[in-house]
Amino acid sequence: MNGGIKIKKLTTLLVTIFILSLISSLGAAAEIIVQPGNSIQNTVNSSSSGDIITVKPGIYTENIVVTKDDLTIRSESGNPDNTIIKAKSSGASVFFLQGDNIKITGLKAVGATRSGNAGICLSSCSNCIIENNKLLSNCYGIYLLRSKGNKLSKNTATNNLQYGIVL
Repeated sequence: MNGGIKIKKLTTLLVTIFILSLISSLGAAAEIIVQPGNSIQNTVNSSSSGDIITVKPGIYTENIVVTKDDLTIRSESGNPDNTIIKAKSSGASVFFLQGDNIKITGLKAVGATRSGNAGICLSSCSNCIIENNKLLSNCYGIYLLRSKGNKLSKNTATNNLQYGIVL
């Protein structure tokens, strides 16, 4: 009789541990890899807050809108010279951010040449990190619009039509 109670307690304990491990993994951040030929925007759309999107070296032609909070988009190499995002439309920013706690790092953004567009535009964002990027041949390199508490560091903004950084 005493052995039956111990087995019942052990079974209950194992089931509880299993359920707790399932619950704790539900909110875990994922790392999602983007290969050349795939869409960064589609990856952003299917991601969840907390995810890390790692972009393999290559040239990507698209304009990327990020409206999710707590998202990281980074180059795999960390080298903006080999991970290049070209604007598909020169009339839109290469990256248009409208969220909080977004990190963009190690990318080159080019080709947003129409007036008011940028390599990276932060619109109503807070606590974002923009670092180690190259922003070339855009109207503005980086444009902060109604944004606060963001960190810009180690970026290069050159050969833009009007300004490197607009605050």
